[in-house]
Amino acid sequence: MQITTEGLILRVQSSGDRDKLCTILTAKNGVIRAFARGAASIKNKNASATGLFTFAKFSIYKSKDAYIIDEAEIKELFFDVRGDLEKLALSQYFCSLAIALCREQAEDGESLRLLLNSLAFLTKAKLPDLQIKAIFELRMMELHGYMPDLIMCQKCGCYEAGELLFLPKRGVFYCSECAADIYEAAVRLPTGVLFAMRHIIYVDFGKIFSFKLAEKQLKILAEVCERYVLAQTEQSFATLEFYKGLLG
Repeated sequence: MQITTEGLILRVQSSGDRDKLCTILTAKNGVIRAFARGAASIKNKNASATGLFTFAKFSIYKSKDAYIIDEAEIKELFFDVRGDLEKLALSQYFCSLAIALCREQAEDGESLRLLLNSLAFLTKAKLPDLQIKAIFELRMMELHGYMPDLIMCQKCGCYEAGELLFLPKRGVFYCSECAADIYEAAVRLPTGVLFAMRHIIYVDFGKIFSFKLAEKQLKILAEVCERYVLAQTEQSFATLEFYKGLLG
């Protein structure tokens, strides 16, 4: 069976002395793990098109036991993120989260679009990295069935209040008055941060990057979204820990 698809390379591993094993996020086929024969050599025709963060058009053959990349035509290289260690680490975390959430052989064009746009914004440096990170985390979680309930306080039903508490494990919030009897892990949630989270979750895709927050609130947004990812997936990410280590 032959597959022709566009996709972004999320991970590259060595396979023997000459081959690569590429993990690719595609729009129509979800995550595909495919071998690129001889691509570890710079002289190979597919060497440059099978590098990390490469968006390409792939011709992939499915044999009985494995997927094999026949041809790869570069569409875009997100090479500039490699020049900044923090952006490189953050991009690797994005790819790790995509691998954890995206399924094999399942149409997933929205996840690919979100990842491509997030890498593009990182490259252009037109938004704070923490804002891009929060947007990617929360929207990616929503795409894969982890939808937080951001409509109202879970007890009294109020839409907004001066002080709120978000519970990452349950993905809900309480106003300060109703949170008096809540003893599980929670994060303080200023109203502006709640509005930003609603924007990320509910707005049309083309507008998700279009908002601004003060630096202090942006840090809270980043913390809330990260804690939500970790609580809902119930796993840690070495790439995230490395990124956070660079921030000090």
